[in-house]
Amino acid sequence: MVASNKTAASTSRAVKPHILGGSNNLVAERHRREKAEEALQMTRQNLRTVAQDLTLQVQKLAQAVEALQVEKRHRLQLDEASQELLETLQEQINEVDKRQEQCCVVDCRIENAVKLLDEQSTADRFELRELVSRLHEVQDEQATEIRLLHQELVASKDFITQRLNAIEDAVTSVRSEIARGSEQIHATMQSHAGKIDELDEKLFALDKELLKLKLALPVSVKAQIPVLFTDQRSGTGATGRMDAIQNGDLAVTFRLQELATDLETVKADSIAYRSADRKQFDALTNRMREAAKSHLALKKEVETRLQDMRVCYDQMITRIPSELSKRVQKAQTAWDDEIETLKASVLNLEAFYNVQKRKESTAAFNSHPSMMVDPEQQKLLERVKSLQKEVNGLREEHDSHLTRLDADLLGLYDWTRDKVASIRSH
Repeated sequence: MVASNKTAASTSRAVKPHILGGSNNLVAERHRREKAEEALQMTRQNLRTVAQDLTLQVQKLAQAVEALQVEKRHRLQLDEASQELLETLQEQINEVDKRQEQCCVVDCRIENAVKLLDEQSTADRFELRELVSRLHEVQDEQATEIRLLHQELVASKDFITQRLNAIEDAVTSVRSEIARGSEQIHATMQSHAGKIDELDEKLFALDKELLKLKLALPVSVKAQIPVLFTDQRSGTGATGRMDAIQNGDLAVTFRLQELATDLETVKADSIAYRSADRKQFDALTNRMREAAKSHLALKKEVETRLQDMRVCYDQMITRIPSELSKRVQKAQTAWDDEIETLKASVLNLEAFYNVQKRKESTAAFNSHPSMMVDPEQQKLLERVKSLQKEVNGLREEHDSHLTRLDADLLGLYDWTRDKVASIRSH
């Protein structure tokens, strides 16, 4: 009996309840729950900051998409303007062809105009050389401008690739932060589950110790202890048993009843805490799942917008230089054709000049009256004057066409440079 009293006293000292109610394990569990709630609030705050950062990035991407749409409209306007420019150039080329045909007709008419065409042909040859040199200079200037434009386009492409890489780095950093937060939450959940398992093991050990204590007690005391400690006893039965046993047995039964009540309270509290923790964990997992779904949707939207941006930039970077090169090649071929036609007309004039000179040399030996020569010379002079007027008109039209083409190319170059600068500023 003395040994049993000592063991009962030692167990009572080991599981002394807390002054505010509950056991020390419950207090530790309460502190643990407070820490878990603080960690949950920190994770919520981090999620809010991440959501704000993502909204800012989405707004920036929307602004970039609007800028791309504006750029697309400008590009369509540029295509329309270029188409109109090509049509006007084609009309001008057709007019030049018509004028060349008229020049051929005029060349047929000036077979007898030889004397005054010598000086005019030399002047035309000199002007033609100047025109060819000027065309070469303009071609060289346009080639340098095209090279500068190509360099600017390459620089803009590099800048755009850097911006895209920066956006991808930001997306990867956001992914890493979300993964880190999910890993921390998973670790806390595992730690909570481990603590709950430890509490279950401790309760099982307490049940085991109480069962050993029941087996160690005598038969008279063992009959007074219920099979299940959760059973409630009436007040009358307890008083009858207390009258039947000795004083030491009464103390043991009181202690056992206190232990049973403590175990019941511990079990009830642990069950309640476990259910509350499970509810909180379920709510947290649901929130994390919803956040992951929203993040995946946002990720898909960002990827689609980035893909659209890349396609638009690639089209802009590849299409504008090709269009410019095609237009410059067409203009160069048109200029070459005009130069060839002018050279052919000059050769025809020289041939006609030689023929007329031979005719005059043969006519000098013949005896024709001077009254017949003067009207013919007058007609030749009139034809030569009309031919000079037509040639001057063709030359002026050709110069106006060249100046207009230069102005169109310079305007196109300035427009593309402004657009590249606006893209860089965005």
